[in-house]
Amino acid sequence: MRFPLLAIAGVGLAAAPAIYAQPAESLPPADFTALFTAPANREAIVQTDTGPRLITAEQYRDFELRFESRTGSGSESGVRLRGRSATGELAQALSAASGERDGQWNHCEITMLGERVTVIRNGLRVADNVVLGGMPDPVAPRGPIELWVKKGETQWRNVWIRRIGTDEANRRLAASGDPSGFVEHVNGRDLSNWQGAVGSYEMKSGAIVCRPRKGGDLLTKEEFENGVIRVEYRLSVAGNNGIALRTPLIGHSAANGFEIQVLDDEGYNALQAAAHQKPLAAYQYNGSLYYCVGAKRGYQRPVGEWNFEEIEVRGQRIRVTLNGTCILDVDVSTLDRSKLAYAPKGLDHTRGYIGLAGHYDPVEFRSFKVKSDPLR
Repeated sequence: MRFPLLAIAGVGLAAAPAIYAQPAESLPPADFTALFTAPANREAIVQTDTGPRLITAEQYRDFELRFESRTGSGSESGVRLRGRSATGELAQALSAASGERDGQWNHCEITMLGERVTVIRNGLRVADNVVLGGMPDPVAPRGPIELWVKKGETQWRNVWIRRIGTDEANRRLAASGDPSGFVEHVNGRDLSNWQGAVGSYEMKSGAIVCRPRKGGDLLTKEEFENGVIRVEYRLSVAGNNGIALRTPLIGHSAANGFEIQVLDDEGYNALQAAAHQKPLAAYQYNGSLYYCVGAKRGYQRPVGEWNFEEIEVRGQRIRVTLNGTCILDVDVSTLDRSKLAYAPKGLDHTRGYIGLAGHYDPVEFRSFKVKSDPLR
């Protein structure tokens, strides 16, 4: 017997009642909230391929999703994250039938940080940090969650979600990949291990901050060729800074080396509009390789929150991953210099100093970690 579903939290239903429920959901654990709920004294939502969609009105960034599912014979169903359907390995992992135990409820845990998804089904890790989307079309920075049925019928119960806050997300990102071998250049005390525009920066509450109306390149004392740089930064309104790459001791990173832009795009464009000036060019937005290639937009956290950025340099390839999503992936040897606003000298360098490229605003950096590849 089927019991008509009367209401689902946060979801609008079509006229035809093709979603049903069966008997006694549990209460969500601490920090979780119910994403979709069945009527009182009913256990599960039963969704069919002819019924309305189960899709959230709210948008989600980083989260942990838990649910139990039971599929009918031959049914096809699963989960869409931030409005994006998965393909390949991840599509199989997100299918409700994946790891199905016949006639039994199956437990699934999904964690999404940036563009990366981990799926644990019935205690087995079936997807580990798999990219959803990817360049050149990364998944949206936030979006709805949908339980879908393409064919047949699927039952859902105990559908719970927990938003992952900025601090936890940054801790998880810092522990991802291979966190060993990084050298921290923010010592929390002073700037004794830096060179260049030392007088333009200061240490505040353990973070390096560009002094107001000061600027210039604050550089490490060691040159960098290939490897990974991990940075945690926090912007002020319209704040402008950058990450210097392949930069000489004399000169400016954007022109004489490379600069990865660090900028509050929205705040800066608002100032430009108020002054009746042009908005940013594509290569000037946050995460872009200045003068050369624009980054994907919208992945930076709001002003006042800490961002976690990873810059990977391997030969002529530069990848920028912001808060878990790759926003720039370029082989600079393929760039047509005649089409660039300016051809920075970093195009002809294979190594140089790295650091911060201040532009008179109090942008904060609480971590600047470097892991260099062994020299060949």
